[in-house]
Amino acid sequence: MTLFERYGGYDTFSRIVEAFYRAVLREPTLQPFFVGVDMQRLMTHQTQFLAVALGSPNNYQGVGLRAAHARLHIRDEDFNMIGELLTEALEDGGMAPEDIAQVAEIVLGTRDQIVESAA
Repeated sequence: MTLFERYGGYDTFSRIVEAFYRAVLREPTLQPFFVGVDMQRLMTHQTQFLAVALGSPNNYQGVGLRAAHARLHIRDEDFNMIGELLTEALEDGGMAPEDIAQVAEIVLGTRDQIVESAA
């Protein structure tokens, strides 16, 4: 059984992702990244990303992470704040600390594709 299945699958993670983005949108420094964004579409996409990251089959055929985030000029501190808010949403969603650590490792592994390099 995958982590995604163990915690209730799409319905559970959809609720966690929704809570996560509510918290993100309350943060003034993060709000500008989401101006004009179709949040429902983004939440669906993020839930699908978590599903794949936690063991579900990968059927995604959209734009890659680097291309999707290139125009946003995301800094390390923005990425770190997103990570903290995701951790809080996963905790509030009832995930065990060791499982949250596994999700965090996956998310942190995307840093080089999302954060703008200082070059």
